[in-house]
Amino acid sequence: MSGTPPARQSGSQPPPAPLMGRLAPWFATVFGVLLLAIGALLAWEGFASYGWPEAQGTVSGHRIVREYQHRSNRQPEYHGEILYRYSVNGRPYSGDRYAIGRGSNATGGFPTRSEASKSAAEKFARDSQVAVYYNPDKPADAVLRRGADWTTGIPTLMGLLSIAGAVWLFRFQARLASG
Repeated sequence: MSGTPPARQSGSQPPPAPLMGRLAPWFATVFGVLLLAIGALLAWEGFASYGWPEAQGTVSGHRIVREYQHRSNRQPEYHGEILYRYSVNGRPYSGDRYAIGRGSNATGGFPTRSEASKSAAEKFARDSQVAVYYNPDKPADAVLRRGADWTTGIPTLMGLLSIAGAVWLFRFQARLASG
């Protein structure tokens, strides 16, 4: 006995694929649909924000955040987050969300903390007035910049790629099953 599987006879069916192999296209499909839904919600919120009312806000400060990007050099990047206060119908709110899809990152990436701090202070000086756009149905949900940032398209793109991969896996499995 050599340990090799016996040769398949002509006309016989191949052995069934392992359970994970059979489920992989289904997982990819569900994952892709979820990502498409997230992308659609972000895009809808971004476009809806064009109709949000404006409130006068005040910059209460900023904080500098260090992040490591997915680059090979693993050097940190720093960005500024803007903290602001505003009121709607006499009720006070505070926020740090800059834009939909961009979150609180208001200044972009800088190689040093001091550069990020300088940029944040120049763009949004403490106690300066800013336009705050808030969701009329949920006034605590606010941004300083209306619209969807380009990053809102990332879940949509990943969802489409996942679904394309699922289609390929389904077709590949069908070809294997047909011999």
